[in-house]
Amino acid sequence: MSACSTVEMGSAIYCSAPLLQTPMEQVIRDVAPHCIFSDLFFTWTVDFAEELNIPRLLFYPNNFLYHSISHSFRVYASHANVKSEFESFVVPDLPDKITMKRSQVSHLFISKTRMGDVMERVRQSRNAVL
Repeated sequence: MSACSTVEMGSAIYCSAPLLQTPMEQVIRDVAPHCIFSDLFFTWTVDFAEELNIPRLLFYPNNFLYHSISHSFRVYASHANVKSEFESFVVPDLPDKITMKRSQVSHLFISKTRMGDVMERVRQSRNAVL
């Protein structure tokens, strides 16, 4: 991902991850593992591990603050209540006061995008293993 020069390029890489599903399923069947350890973007591994009756371990390398703020954006959408990109708002439901401007909020929380759809599938698959 560090070699991608635009958001669109990065999005294309993440959106193409499902193309690996069929060949990877065959490799996994051939190896016959006791569990699957998969990256968060291989959301199909939730159902596949269930089909094989083996556990799926999720690699999801983000920190707690990121998850807390993301959860707040999804639940409260406080960034949607400001009038401009540069108006400040408080991120609710955190132990300390964190103030942001809408221009600092990831596009994934502001508008419906292809990458936003991918991240929603990632969030759903992450919740499936909890």
